[in-house]
Amino acid sequence: MKLKSNLETGNAGLLRETVGNLLANELGIDAPEPAIVEIPIELADGVADPRVAQAVQQSIGLNFGSKNLSGGYYAWPDEKTVPTSLKQLATDIFVFDALIQNPDRRRGKPNLLWKSDALVVIDHEMAFSFLLALFPSKQPWLLAEQPYLDNHIFFHHLRGTGVDLSRVTGAIEAVTSMFWDELDEVVPNEWKGTELTRIRNHIESVQQHLEEFMNDVRRILR
Repeated sequence: MKLKSNLETGNAGLLRETVGNLLANELGIDAPEPAIVEIPIELADGVADPRVAQAVQQSIGLNFGSKNLSGGYYAWPDEKTVPTSLKQLATDIFVFDALIQNPDRRRGKPNLLWKSDALVVIDHEMAFSFLLALFPSKQPWLLAEQPYLDNHIFFHHLRGTGVDLSRVTGAIEAVTSMFWDELDEVVPNEWKGTELTRIRNHIESVQQHLEEFMNDVRRILR
């Protein structure tokens, strides 16, 4: 569970976690099943460890949680070679992070779980970095102003290998207003502010210029 008191941007970080998780699943990329978890004051009063108690007490109310994955999942090692069986998933995840402007799935901090032929993305509190005034762009479908992609956990493994972008292109095209309407219903109002609308506008602007976006991905990975 992500306690809002442990996130630098509080409710806004919880929003980014939620949208990143659900959008990944919408695009066919595995992310742990999410939940909105309410912490009652009675729980905070019952925590014995004073450091944990303080964090819980400052997080009374709604927080972001996700299903714990057990049974052989490991953090992706920095220098692990991407096997052929995982190349398509790795490509989709690279494109996903470019789409959501996520600088935080990088060498030294993969935010990625792996088991056999499965990859699961986690931790999206830094996604949609334009909301944090990091790497802002008036044309988010162009990636020249997104230098963090060179440090992406899969960049050096995919570069020059000839990637197939057809699956993820179709998945991005298929995100409709229904997804955003359903998201608007499940995200707590106190998390939204204007940021949920800005995230939607960002994704829809990329959809409207999807060919240019994908051409930039190809350029980066050629």
